[in-house]
Amino acid sequence: MDASLNVLDIKEKRKILERKLKTKISAKPLSMHRIKYGKDLLMLKTKTEGLVLSGNNYLDKISIKNVNELPVDDVFSYFFSGVFI
Repeated sequence: MDASLNVLDIKEKRKILERKLKTKISAKPLSMHRIKYGKDLLMLKTKTEGLVLSGNNYLDKISIKNVNELPVDDVFSYFFSGVFI
């Protein structure tokens, strides 16, 4: 029950921010395991562009530091997704 309340709380806060900032907000919780060991494009973008609005700042714990650490498949996927936009 506790986890579902947190998800509802996050959704409500996201809606409030969207109204105040008049822009789309993405608020998705990440597990500590993914923060510490995830080596993918999402984690790199979170490390470089992410913003902590409340709670503990775990951005420093994200292990990936630059694009060279990404798997080759992720680099190509990212490149080709930008080509077709």
